[in-house]
Amino acid sequence: MEVARGPGTAVAEPSHDGEFVREQTTTILALNETRKTLLASRLHVSAALSEIAQPLAPMLPGDGVWIRSLGRGALPDACDDLDLVFLDSDRRVLATISPSNPEADRTALGNAVELLELAPGTIDQTRTARGDRIVLDPI
Repeated sequence: MEVARGPGTAVAEPSHDGEFVREQTTTILALNETRKTLLASRLHVSAALSEIAQPLAPMLPGDGVWIRSLGRGALPDACDDLDLVFLDSDRRVLATISPSNPEADRTALGNAVELLELAPGTIDQTRTARGDRIVLDPI
């Protein structure tokens, strides 16, 4: 998937030898198309969960990380202070986990291919739920 480039968020892309290198930057919005709400206006992009050196701390409203390739069965180590939105290949929400709902249904997580890590409270404020369609829009 090609991402438009411009000023803003750092993008890590695999090089010819498999190593990830920082390339040009872009600004990406995460929109809940189903509910017409904004999830994040400043997404940092990571090609894989393993590429995140350390989370944005503290993550402010509007911040987020888009993990473009979630390895089979891979889950973030700590989600105590982040909202997590697990997406399928059509960018439909499979599950959400948040500090206010840490015991969310995890049965659908095995089918997740992408992950959004968002500021705490984002899921509740936007009423994001299973089945919603998420649009990631480079601006």
